[in-house]
Amino acid sequence: MLGARLASGMELGRSLAVLTFAGTILVVLMVGLDVPGRLNRLTDPEGERDHPAPSGQAGAPVGPSRKAPH
Repeated sequence: MLGARLASGMELGRSLAVLTFAGTILVVLMVGLDVPGRLNRLTDPEGERDHPAPSGQAGAPVGPSRKAPH
């Protein structure tokens, strides 16, 4: 409905550009403010935390170590 309302007042290309820009800004804000993580903590405070690396091992490889062959 927002797209139809925008398209009625301006050219189609401009309305698509506005919708694309607004959607991009919305996604950037959601990721930057960690909205999914915050919602997860809000709905399940005792749940497992979602982190990209295990605690204390930032940058350490996960899984079996692979050594270069001699």
